[in-house]
Amino acid sequence: MIDVNKFKRINDEYGHLVGDQALQTTATVLKNYFIQNHPFSDLYRYGGDEFLIIHHSLDEQELKKIKKELTQEFQKLDMPYSLTVSIGYSCGNVYSEETIKKVYQEADKNMYKQKN
Repeated sequence: MIDVNKFKRINDEYGHLVGDQALQTTATVLKNYFIQNHPFSDLYRYGGDEFLIIHHSLDEQELKKIKKELTQEFQKLDMPYSLTVSIGYSCGNVYSEETIKKVYQEADKNMYKQKN
């Protein structure tokens, strides 16, 4: 789970058009990274400024590496504002609606730990 940091501030200070461009840039960075490094991942925009990535065979060590590499990708951007993301992840076998919720809630909790 990935959240664009201070997205409301980008909208408020630069306008909604720039905010939309920030979301498009975020989606492009994520898409390019996952196509190049993990082509079997699924990327979804979830909510206003959140994205979900689902992959079926990554362990926690690999997820930590992805988190580090994505952070570096966003640091390379040359924008008139700071475009950073908070990333939370969860590992688990998903075989029912209950386990989907559990994995989602853990990723969400981990993302908010990074934000704060």
